[in-house]
Amino acid sequence: PARTTLLYKIADETQYAIVPYSEDFDIPIGRSFTVETWIWVDPVISSDPSFISNKNWDSGGNNGWNMAAKSGTWDVNIADDERNRTDFDPPTLNDQRWHHVGFVVDGDARTIAVWTDDLVQGPIPLEGAGPTINPDNFPLAFAQDGTEGYPAKFPGMLDEIRIYHAALDMETVKAWRHRKITDEHPFRDALVGYWDFDNISGTTIPDLSGNGHDATIVGGPVERVSYAVVGDEVTVELQDVAAIWGVENEPLDQTEGTSGILTIESDFENVVFNFADQKSAVFGHNGLTDLTTE
Repeated sequence: PARTTLLYKIADETQYAIVPYSEDFDIPIGRSFTVETWIWVDPVISSDPSFISNKNWDSGGNNGWNMAAKSGTWDVNIADDERNRTDFDPPTLNDQRWHHVGFVVDGDARTIAVWTDDLVQGPIPLEGAGPTINPDNFPLAFAQDGTEGYPAKFPGMLDEIRIYHAALDMETVKAWRHRKITDEHPFRDALVGYWDFDNISGTTIPDLSGNGHDATIVGGPVERVSYAVVGDEVTVELQDVAAIWGVENEPLDQTEGTSGILTIESDFENVVFNFADQKSAVFGHNGLTDLTTE
């Protein structure tokens, strides 16, 4: 899995993270812009909480851009300085599964496209001809809007948030959605913000783009193992592996019973895990020998 992330809960104190205002997160005339993230949303959701935003989401006509979860869909909203707004309502994300979502603005064509996993909507022309900027210098917010006070709270997790000054093509998006960003990425030089949540230190989420846009955690969201489908490496030696799933929690102590014990025996070691009452699955034999499961 993709190591760690943060779980934002609906609690008395709003839980979110913010990146200080920067023009890097505005979309002036002529700038191409791409935002992508992995997202997991709790099925019990109220209203339309923002999950990535730099605007006042009290009105979709306010200048800026916003990504929000909903009970039956999710939303991408972008508005210019004359309150012209463009909205998408892609499919729901509230199924307790990880999804890869994002949007692409083509600065030259003045169009926007949105994707949910493999479903792409658009491109369509942006409404209006003005810039999408941030006149109030709101921060970029994760699990909140730019005001940090939107009443609808986001229940879920985000991982591998990436922002580029480029219009990524869908072939590149799909080729890299399961991989960490490296210098081999064709749009690495256009990356202006990259938060993978793997090296959280105190209340700081480092920005791996090199632009210093570190995020600050607010309200005490807790670290969790992330099962966004993003690998640490490109595997070149394994064969016939169809998929790998982890378990949600730590393996139980083996003294608690034998139900659900998985024993992996090889020439090198015997590894025994007790995954009783945990959801796990393994597919693909990988050509291994001397492997038994009980």
